[in-house]
Amino acid sequence: MKKDNVITIRVTKQEKERLIKKSQKAEMTLSEYLIEQGLERDIVIIEDVKNLVYELRKIGNNINQLTYLANSGAIRTVYLDGFKEDMKKIWTNLEKIR
Repeated sequence: MKKDNVITIRVTKQEKERLIKKSQKAEMTLSEYLIEQGLERDIVIIEDVKNLVYELRKIGNNINQLTYLANSGAIRTVYLDGFKEDMKKIWTNLEKIR
């Protein structure tokens, strides 16, 4: 199919350099790279991720406070082993999504 349509976009110098480097790394022309990224990649919109991250940070802060209290002797026992593993899994999944 003949490619005879032009799309013009504006980017910063740094953005252009990054796009060129990524296209070179993929061994593609800039046009090929942008078309591949734009047409072949699905955009996933996840509602309320910011709220989820905020809540996870609050939980993490609470865990840190409990750990501090336990280490300083203010409280004697805090069982968080299973909880820590669950939190790690959640953060790992969020990183994959990002």
